[in-house]
Amino acid sequence: MTAAKRPVIRIGCQANAWERELPLRERRPEHFAETLRQLAVAGYEGVELPAWTIPDLDQPPAVRELLERYSLALAAVHVAGVFWDRASFTDGVLPLARQAGACAAGAGAENVLVSAFPKRSAGQAGAVRKTADELRLQAYHLGEVARLNQELGLRTFYHNHYEEFLHGEEELQSILAIDPSLLNLAFDTANAARALPGDALVDAMGRHWARTGYLHFKDMAGTILVEALGDGEIDFDAIGVLIRERGFSGWVVAEIEPAPGMVTNRTVLEDAGLSCAFIRSTLGRTAASP
Repeated sequence: MTAAKRPVIRIGCQANAWERELPLRERRPEHFAETLRQLAVAGYEGVELPAWTIPDLDQPPAVRELLERYSLALAAVHVAGVFWDRASFTDGVLPLARQAGACAAGAGAENVLVSAFPKRSAGQAGAVRKTADELRLQAYHLGEVARLNQELGLRTFYHNHYEEFLHGEEELQSILAIDPSLLNLAFDTANAARALPGDALVDAMGRHWARTGYLHFKDMAGTILVEALGDGEIDFDAIGVLIRERGFSGWVVAEIEPAPGMVTNRTVLEDAGLSCAFIRSTLGRTAASP
């Protein structure tokens, strides 16, 4: 009898963590290189790159060269924008998505992450509920980007914020109505926990496990993000049990980006190293050794 294939879990970190110390939005190559260097020193196998962190999306060979220099894999390129409004999508998101997808493929990635901005109104705090028509249009545009990525040989994962879990998960359900051969879920723990505290978070992960192929580990205390995984209140022990019981193959990515109210007492490199060790401890024997 053939032995069951062991799940392969790869551990990465999102580059936006280093925005705490480096002006990454200036897209200066030296800041980008230093981010990758420190990320590798912290012990990660790969990096997730928000599109805005890449100095030149039209130069994937330069990205690949830096990744190879620091022995890093490219877990994914992440694209965010307004998908529910036709003009915003056509004029802004679609050109960026094409550019980012080509960069991801050229730099050696297998995945693209997409996330939809919440709908907001001037003078009103918080997000506004999207209409049924806006949700349908958003899903159509997400599918369009996913098809473009598929043509490039890339998988597409939708990265959730907390709004997708409000109103009976109506927004998330509209997104997951997209053909799973095109798009699946990158489940973000802290974003979901804002709407689903306590046991409800792990329950939701279990419900959507069949569509989850990428994980963001993010931690918080109350509603404030913490500087390193394990400093907050999310029950990662229960999440680790779920991963081991259900089986998971893919990337588990630490997201420790700066956020309003965050208190920091260590360098990003220290927080990244602590978070990498925390992921390995949480996953136990499921994760491959570095």
